[in-house]
Amino acid sequence: MKQRSVILAISIMILFTGCMPEKPAQGNAEASSEMQSDISSVLPESSQEISSVVYSSTEQSSIPVSSAEASSKQPPVSSKIQSDITPGKLSVDEAFAAESDLLSELKQILSGYGDHISVYYEDLETGRKIEFDSNRVFHPASVIKVPYMMYIYELAEQGKANLGRTFTYTEKNFREGAGKITEMPYGSTFTTEQLIEYSIRFSDNIAFYMLRDVYTPAKFQSYAKELGVSVGSNPMNRITARDCAIYYHRVYDKAKQGDANANKLLGYMKKTKYNQQIQKGVPGITIAHKYGWWNGNFHDAAIVYDTHPYMLIIFTNCDPEAEPSFQIFKSVTEVIQQLHTAQIREN
Repeated sequence: MKQRSVILAISIMILFTGCMPEKPAQGNAEASSEMQSDISSVLPESSQEISSVVYSSTEQSSIPVSSAEASSKQPPVSSKIQSDITPGKLSVDEAFAAESDLLSELKQILSGYGDHISVYYEDLETGRKIEFDSNRVFHPASVIKVPYMMYIYELAEQGKANLGRTFTYTEKNFREGAGKITEMPYGSTFTTEQLIEYSIRFSDNIAFYMLRDVYTPAKFQSYAKELGVSVGSNPMNRITARDCAIYYHRVYDKAKQGDANANKLLGYMKKTKYNQQIQKGVPGITIAHKYGWWNGNFHDAAIVYDTHPYMLIIFTNCDPEAEPSFQIFKSVTEVIQQLHTAQIREN
């Protein structure tokens, strides 16, 4: 156990070099060709911002959320908390009490990142949770595309959006960054449904903005407030891991109730192009997820379809160009998966 702790401590020191929010490290220049390929496959995401208001990484990490606001609008935290966990950082449902070694390992990993990481885990059948600094505010980057697409689907259900409406791609729609439309000629046409699919599967920024021009952020803001997210006054620029859980619950719960559009959205999330973060920690298990990278924010948020489906959200101020930034998602996910499996087995 002592040897394992030493190895873990060394690993955290290495990992931390990729998570400096103000001056990101560039990683090991001699990183493996496989990892470099993984990194280059993700980089197009960030070259165009997702919203009009910009916060620095420091500002994003330090924007306060009042305790009253958080307690009134966030999903309830389990009252069954481990007494030996530092208050305000890591909270753990008592169902995990017997897994002291795994909890210590998780705490050691997360503590190495200080204020630069938030984690939210929830078993979607039992409601048991593990949270680490889940009220910390980040820029959502492209993670916001999932609730935005759900918002459009709900408008369609109300007769306020037409999923068959045709959009024509013109020069004014051009945006740099991730996606497929940038490779297509002006004059190409798409339905609302196709733009939703491209926004999720390929994180297509042009598709997202074509939709956003019609279904405006102001109306999405009202939608976010109705759902009860803590940063509803500025949801395009601010998100917490708990807010993301509210959004994902909306999709998952509606899909479970048989909602066709919510199930389509989850289907697109299962076919996303980039799978180098949470998926690496649960190889062979289907996940529905959306990743995001922009201006010092590197995130992944997933529904993991294990024996008990669970939600796992990891937000960071890591540098996606540094190899260690990918490793933190894998490391956290692997421990969470072990904890998840253990509490199913024991209960």
